[in-house]
Amino acid sequence: MPAPDVLQAGPESPVSTAERLADELETQLHISPVACAEEARRAAADAATNGDALAELVASYYLAAAARLSGTDDEALQLCDRADELADALDEPVWRARSLQTRALVHQGAGDDETTIDLLESAVEICRGAGDTAALAQAMTLLGRAFAAIPGFSARAASTLGTARRLWISCRDRDGAVSAQVSLAITYLATSGELAVQNSPGAAAAARQALAAARLAVQEADAAGLAELSVDARLALVDALLACDGPQADLDQALESAASFLSRFPVPGRCLVLHRQRATRLVKSGAAADAVTEARAGLAKCASIDRPREREALLRLLAESLTSTGDLASAVQALTDLTESLQRRSRQSAERRGTVISARLDTERARRSADRERRRAAALEQRNAELAWEAEHDPLTGLANRRALDLALETLAPAPDRPVSICLVDVDRFKRINDTLSHQAGDRVLIQIAQSLRGAVRHGDLPARYGGEEFALVLPGADTEAALMVADRVRRGVEQLMWPFAVPEGRVTVSIGVVTSTGPVQPAELVARADAALYAAKDAGRNRVMQG
Repeated sequence: MPAPDVLQAGPESPVSTAERLADELETQLHISPVACAEEARRAAADAATNGDALAELVASYYLAAAARLSGTDDEALQLCDRADELADALDEPVWRARSLQTRALVHQGAGDDETTIDLLESAVEICRGAGDTAALAQAMTLLGRAFAAIPGFSARAASTLGTARRLWISCRDRDGAVSAQVSLAITYLATSGELAVQNSPGAAAAARQALAAARLAVQEADAAGLAELSVDARLALVDALLACDGPQADLDQALESAASFLSRFPVPGRCLVLHRQRATRLVKSGAAADAVTEARAGLAKCASIDRPREREALLRLLAESLTSTGDLASAVQALTDLTESLQRRSRQSAERRGTVISARLDTERARRSADRERRRAAALEQRNAELAWEAEHDPLTGLANRRALDLALETLAPAPDRPVSICLVDVDRFKRINDTLSHQAGDRVLIQIAQSLRGAVRHGDLPARYGGEEFALVLPGADTEAALMVADRVRRGVEQLMWPFAVPEGRVTVSIGVVTSTGPVQPAELVARADAALYAAKDAGRNRVMQG
């Protein structure tokens, strides 16, 4: 191996130059697409002058990515052509796959789901063949997000994103993990929308999961300093709050935060999303006239950027708002525009399909047949996933239910170097809440406590509803000291909760029993010991933690 001083003294290779350029442009892309484009354009010109084809390839790719984020889709596709040409000449499959991903995102923004999926699946296969784990993780993350945007594909989206997340973890890539977290929130939102008609409890639970995932995504993206993902996370948070009918103050704060980020890092497509979200919030609050103004502001931007789905969503909101204001003529015009847009998109899709059929009729027929089989399999897979989710989650709180808890306990394998702790949490004097207020108020208390539990545990811990007003926490790897700290954090967190109604004694408290195992033990025995500690906490005066 050469000595470090030899490496420092020698000339820098084209590969290292390209790698450094890629790192610089990747950072710029997440902070400011405009600044990234300016830097990439200078780098491309320098590389062409110096005959550095690999650096020119890198610069061309980032120029295309920045153009897409800036809403200039035609330019993005032209730049992808140049990146493809260079990648093929240099035999750089991973950069070829990245170019395909940028093409796919352009088609996705234009509502062309079929082409989007085809391009991303091709990118996945290229990265898999190249043996590049990080590139494969990125391609699968984008593919999972594309599946999430298509009705009926949320189960496949979750599966794809789960694989992508495992790949990011194996690469120890924090930025990729943040991207997967944002995608997971979007997938939960898609699942909630699909379940809304036939399974409202499941839809509500999925929306709550989306809210928790989006909040975590905001924190992680901000900590990593990723501007683009910070915007996506905030937009997902707003949609989750809208889906959950979250507190108005939280929704307004999230909208303001998203608007602030977009003012610093403006991306036209995301600005349309913000207009749609603002208009939705105004419609829900009954401010129809303001909703009309907001929807029209968004529609005005649609003239310069091809985002048919966001335009159609804004037209729906405009029609609804105009109807509320009594302007029926304008509402009818908005509905007419909406119908024309849907028909235009349908015609464009049919034309694309016809072009492919005329060129490769037999192949296309076979592919369509395979697609139908995949869709049927995906629909079955989705339904099975929904049933599995419902079977292992409490419909009120969205936590794991008793069945899932029992299954988790059966897999425990405590050891001296890998202890397992269990906490049983019981709401003190919960019957008094139901009897004094109502069972509906009691349900709201349980939901709020469940949210507090989620926020108090680590990734990998399992919060569950044990039954009635009793909850359980399974803490793998937590010794007694750590488990007691978690339990007291839960206790204090519940005690400090604010309630929108007058609860008995002015607060709600919990008693907690904690037990830790470092060797072979039956799950039932461990739970029994935790239960005994819980009752000891009750007997000692409640609102306390006792060790079993």
